[in-house]
Parts: sequence; structure tokens; C-alpha cells
Amino acid sequence: MKNKLILNYVFIIGILVLLLNDHILKDQFGNWFTGKLSDFAGLVVFPLFLKYVFSFSGRKAVLLTVVGFVFWKSPISQPFIDGVNSLSNYKINRVVDYTDFIAFISIPFTTYVLNNIDGFRIKIGNNRRLATNTITLVAIFSFIATSQDDEGFLDTQNEYFVINSSTHEISLSRYKGGNLDSTLAARPIVNQIHPNDTLFFGGPSSPFYAISSLDSAIIIYDDSISISYLSNQDRQDSSRSFLDIINWEGGLINDLYYSYKFTITDGDYEVAKRLQ
Repeated sequence: MKNKLILNYVFIIGILVLLLNDHILKDQFGNWFTGKLSDFAGLVVFPLFLKYVFSFSGRKAVLLTVVGFVFWKSPISQPFIDGVNSLSNYKINRVVDYTDFIAFISIPFTTYVLNNIDGFRIKIGNNRRLATNTITLVAIFSFIATSQDDEGFLDTQNEYFVINSSTHEISLSRYKGGNLDSTLAARPIVNQIHPNDTLFFGGPSSPFYAISSLDSAIIIYDDSISISYLSNQDRQDSSRSFLDIINWEGGLINDLYYSYKFTITDGDYEVAKRLQ
């Protein structure tokens, strides 16, 4: 019975990892590990799914998965992505990050599972058809969701510069998944920026990497005047939100990289002082 290809511990755990990582872990933590975890899980479960749906041989399922992964993770897939996005309101995207290919080390394990699938099979009684259909639908959802266009998950190669052109000492604190009043807040990322200094962010350290609606930032001037920003905040005052990309200058510098800068001025200090 070929449904054992999805009714097994490896496939079900892999799908659960995809769902947990893409919908919870990336949103709450957003780091190098969460960025790679879905790649590892996908390279384990997708060949099993291909063999189940199309009755491919195990070797062909693995080969197609590897080729598809390389295509998806390279710039040559961009015309395909643009074509799909132009035809639908549902947007797909991905990051061109060649370090994702480290996930290929999972392929030997995938091959082992395919060749020894009976050892991982879950025995189900009379509800086998219901279980098979349910897992199939959940798997399809997980595959689609992991390719969805979510800006918070795409920001791994852009560069950001925060320029302190003011005459004040600045402390910039960023909170992932919460703010000062939230028990969900992890330890803040705190940076000190002296007058006329520039702070660089890139990859997972960037302000917009895996950003969620709960993220926040606080800028403190001279250890006395502070102003806070929420990523989902629609400010009606004259302050410029640090967590709104519209307030950053810059843009595309080549096919793969963007560069932005956020300049903090004495005018921003005056606004923070007035709103204090």
C-alpha cells in the first residue's frame, strides 16, 4: 500500500515541523536556525510525497526534489515567481540564499527512509482512508504556506544602516515578539549609537528579518528621552517609525540585494521630546 509513504512517523513529524516553524517559530524567533529548519524538513518529506502522488521510484523522487530545490533557491526561478504572482492575488516568494543548500545533508536520511519505509509505518485501523486524505490535505497546505510571500521571512541578504546625525547619544532597543510590557518579549537587541556614528544590520540581525506584528523598537536619547514603535502601528503624529520600511531611504542595488538607511536627526529628537 503506497499510502504508507505518508502514513509514517517521519512524514508526519516532518509536516508538523514545517507547520510549527513557518507559522510559529519564525514569527517568534526569526533566526538562522528557523530559516534553515523548513529546508531540512522539506527535503525529507517532499520526496515521500512525490512518490506517493506520482508513483515515482525513490531515486527519481529524490532527484526531482533536489533539482526543484536548486531551481527554487536560485535567481533563475524569478521569472516563474513573477509569472505566478502576476496571475494571482496569492503571492509566492523565496530568498536566494545559497547557504540553504546545506539542507542537502538530509538527503541520505531521506533515501534511507524511502528504502526502509515499512520500518516507519504507522498502523491505522478502519480509518486509514480518512487519515490518508487528512494528511494529504495538511501536507499540501504546509507546502503552499512555506512558499507564501511574507516579507518578514525574506529579509536575509539586505543591508541596513542606521545613521545618527543628531547631537545626542542614542540607545536603540529592538524586541522580537513583544515590547517592554509583554511577557512574550525576548531579551532585547540593544545597540548604542554615538553622534555621527553608523550602525549596520544584515541578515537575521536586520530590523525586518522575520518581523511580526508584535515586534517593537525603542529609541532613547541621552538616557532620558524615549520613543517607542510597534511594527503594526499606524502613527498619527509626526514621528517616523523605525519599523516602517517606508521611512528608510534606499532600494535595489542589484538583482539580489537591497540597501537601506535610516537617519536619526535632531528633528527626531525634538519630536520624541514633544511626545514624551
